Amino acid sequence: MSVLTKEIENVLFELPLQERARLADRLLVSLDAKPSEGWFTEMDEEMMSRISARKQGDVKTSSGKEVLAQLWNSLNE
Repeated sequence: MSVLTKEIENVLFELPLQERARLADRLLVSLDAKPSEGWFTEMDEEMMSRISARKQGDVKTSSGKEVLAQLWNSLNE
């Protein structure tokens, strides 16, 4: 990582969460990268694994309302 990149990173980490999230979104959109050849297969496998874990009770789930409340609380900190 270049010195300039490290300096920019340090400044960005000092920004409030909402501003960092907005910048992160813009950076991701700017990449405009296409998924690798095996990406869809890997995602299918991951989804099936998660569905199976949920059906077996191996993971804790939360309602959408709970998740949004936690998100808003974290943004207001």
